[in-house]
Amino acid sequence: MGYIVRLNALKQRLEVEKPGLGLASVIVRFEDGRTIELDAHRVEPNCFSVIVGTRVYEFDCDVQNGDIELHFGNEPLIVSVLDEREALLQRAKEGAAAQEGEVTVTAPMPGKVVAVLVAEGEKVEKGQGLAVIEAMKMENELKSPIEGVVLKIFAQEGQALEGKAPLITIGQAAVSS
Repeated sequence: MGYIVRLNALKQRLEVEKPGLGLASVIVRFEDGRTIELDAHRVEPNCFSVIVGTRVYEFDCDVQNGDIELHFGNEPLIVSVLDEREALLQRAKEGAAAQEGEVTVTAPMPGKVVAVLVAEGEKVEKGQGLAVIEAMKMENELKSPIEGVVLKIFAQEGQALEGKAPLITIGQAAVSS
């Protein structure tokens, strides 16, 4: 399974192979094509041993607010880990929330429209559900990143979608009476 790992400004993709109880073979694939193979072993509930080549690293870890805090000596490292699905959903939310004025909510990944929860001209609140998309055998409710009015609906229930396909545009226009 693939994961996106962030450590400060560094972001890398990890692929975990052969996960098991307390042991995982991990291949780290860097954007420049390099790879590192390592084995991770759980020594105690919050203590791990990682073997990279002939070197062994031990560290303690705590989960704090969804992030993992690794302790190597004096300085803790804060690491956030998202699986590929979570990373796609977060990118879609961040991209839509960063825009102002008119916002087009897009499909975070290929899938199928299960339900459209709003109508054109309807006033929506920030965080209100707009549509339900089925992707990777999971249903995801896409929410409005802003308060506004539904200007255009591009998707219909039952429609297959490509990733980043436009679903619904929301704007700051006044609600029609």
